[in-house]
Amino acid sequence: FAIGASVIFIQPLLSTAAMSVTGLFGLLAVCASLTLLDSDSSFAFVSLLPSLGAAAIICAGTKHHLSKLLTNAPARFLGRISYSLYR
Repeated sequence: FAIGASVIFIQPLLSTAAMSVTGLFGLLAVCASLTLLDSDSSFAFVSLLPSLGAAAIICAGTKHHLSKLLTNAPARFLGRISYSLYR
């Protein structure tokens, strides 16, 4: 909850260059969590890494170059069906 709420306060302070770095960090954190985390990882790390990555991607907004990767049609389709994939 606090990670998501902090985005509201951090986002207005970021320049366009900082948004690009933040978006890259977020994307790397989410990808790293897919490859590095397993059932033997500690619970705090398992929940913190992808949460920080998602918050960084949201905080970066659409004013950076990586937003084109995340807003194309296949990515939006995957986002729309992602909840049903977990079930």
